[in-house]
Order: sequence, then C-alpha cells, then structure tokens
Amino acid sequence: MSFFSGGGAALLLLLLGRCCCTSPGRRVCQGMSNQLTLLGTRENHYDNMVRMYSNCSVVMENLEVTYALEHQDLSFLQSIQEVSGYVLIAMNEAATVPLVNLRLIRGQNLYEGQFALLVMSNYNRNLSSATLNYTSGLRQLQLSSLTVKRFPEEMSV
Repeated sequence: MSFFSGGGAALLLLLLGRCCCTSPGRRVCQGMSNQLTLLGTRENHYDNMVRMYSNCSVVMENLEVTYALEHQDLSFLQSIQEVSGYVLIAMNEAATVPLVNLRLIRGQNLYEGQFALLVMSNYNRNLSSATLNYTSGLRQLQLSSLTVKRFPEEMSV
C-alpha cells in the first residue's frame, strides 16, 4: 500500500482522469499561461501556438490566441473542443478566429480572476492616417458550437 502514499495516489488519479475523460482520437495539449506576453517575435509566437494547439481537442490549461498577424492561418484552432481554463483572444490582426468546434470552456482558471472568455484589442491601427483608422483586425469570431450555461448563484463565476 505504500504506492498510494505521497504522490502515488495523485498520479493514479491523474492517469485515470486522462483515460476516462478523453476518448480515442482526442489529443490533449497543455495550453498556455502567458497572458499578453509576446514570446520573441510575432512569427515565433505564432509558431509556438501552431505547435501547441495543432490537432488538439482538449486544452488542459488556457487557450491563448494572441498576436496573430493578418496573413497567418489560424485553421489549426478548428480541432479544439474543450478548454479547462480560460480563452483569451487578444492583440490579433487576423480577420477570423475559427474556434468552430469549441463547445466547452470550463473556466477552472479565470483570466485575472474574472473572465472565462476574454476578447480584446484585436485590431491594427493605421498610424499614418490622420484619423487613425482601424485597417485590419478581427472581423469574425467563429464560436458556433459554444453553448453558455448559467451556474447557480452559489457557484458565482
């Protein structure tokens, strides 16, 4: 019984949870907790997102889609179905964020302790224009599979 003392029991629960909660063909990925931190150049940041989320169905931490440029392809996000933490969509110039299969945001970890879904500052200002027109940015947020469920008052989110 010494296996179950210390971290053995926690490891067993973690392994059972992964086996029971994901069906064959569903890939689990870690997710991110960088918030608005830019990792290197915008190209490097994009490459990190592609590596993290490609073919991923379940994000164990947070889904952070940040600093995507207008020409970058975000179709790799289409496989994501569930997120355990929060979803942050911020600082992007891409016109579309295709989260068409995202159906559940658990919100076990909230952005700044408040938000399960946060969409902010997704535009590119034309600084050479006298009116500072917004020349590109998010035009379409495809969340067609996401349903919103209201929690009872005692579980305030």
